[in-house]
Amino acid sequence: MYFSKVILKSSLSQITELEKFIDSIMLNYNIEEQYRGVISVPLVESVKNAIIHGNKCDIAKKVTVSMQVQNSKLKFSVEDEGEGFDYGTAGKESGIKENKRGLYKIETLAEDVDFEKNGACISYKINVPFRMMVPGRENLLRNVNADILAEQYI
Repeated sequence: MYFSKVILKSSLSQITELEKFIDSIMLNYNIEEQYRGVISVPLVESVKNAIIHGNKCDIAKKVTVSMQVQNSKLKFSVEDEGEGFDYGTAGKESGIKENKRGLYKIETLAEDVDFEKNGACISYKINVPFRMMVPGRENLLRNVNADILAEQYI
């Protein structure tokens, strides 16, 4: 199994670091550029929700983003250090309110969306064509940023 992880501070300025993480996944798994939005939109929305709603922009709290290859799909998890939320009722109102658009985008582009830890962790799968990591490229993941952690498990 292949696994990559990045730990971000609870600041929207960290989206730049998240984009670097996405770049490394695109490169290391040979994913065509046309699929970037399918990966980045739900991931950016999940991280924004974690920073704003979960951690309340408390810079002392972290957001952990992980990706693993699971059953020929990319499985992403985003976990914050907040109290969670009632995901059973979020976004269920008629019409999409401004603060529910992120969940709508995630549910539209991703499969098997699941909330754990009382809503403080969201996980989902993305089905895009990719090739397994090219040997030697896992070191590139480690060098993208000092805050990005990446490990390869076999």
